[in-house]
Amino acid sequence: MWAAALGLSLAPARARGDDPRARRELFFGLAVGGGVAWTEHPEVSTDPRAGVTWDIVFGWRLAERWALSVALTTWQTTFLGTPYHLHTLAPRVELNPLGREGPFLLGGFGLGMVDGDVSKRAGLAVTSAAGWRWGLGRGVTLSAQAGILAQWDVLFGDGGRAVEPFGALELRFHGRIVP
Repeated sequence: MWAAALGLSLAPARARGDDPRARRELFFGLAVGGGVAWTEHPEVSTDPRAGVTWDIVFGWRLAERWALSVALTTWQTTFLGTPYHLHTLAPRVELNPLGREGPFLLGGFGLGMVDGDVSKRAGLAVTSAAGWRWGLGRGVTLSAQAGILAQWDVLFGDGGRAVEPFGALELRFHGRIVP
């Protein structure tokens, strides 16, 4: 199914009957959800912990079916009374096979940060998700998505890692660049 959607998204816009004026737009989104993180860290228990996930995203729809964005994602919980955060700052690519509304896939690669313990950690992060987006009105969409976020501590070399499957709802505001 996704292979067919990818093929459709790569077909020329004129062949699909797309309106070129409707493709280019900026967007801003806010998401909230939950996830469970498994961490491997020298100072924190490795037991799975449930937490709250939130996301702020700024992006640009390049074409009817493709978008680029930058997202700041945070997962938050408490270990022994101390707030513990996993942050990710990553550029993302989004494929929307049917246009702005409908199914979507996204993936990104960027910087991962751990905050809330005695020492701070930084490294690499990768994220991917799939979901469905609905139009709520002119320039506003709501999406439900499920995905996974992973981080590796490569800067400090102590082998810290985290994996977090998540689910979230995102409210997104769209604005056209060219009238």
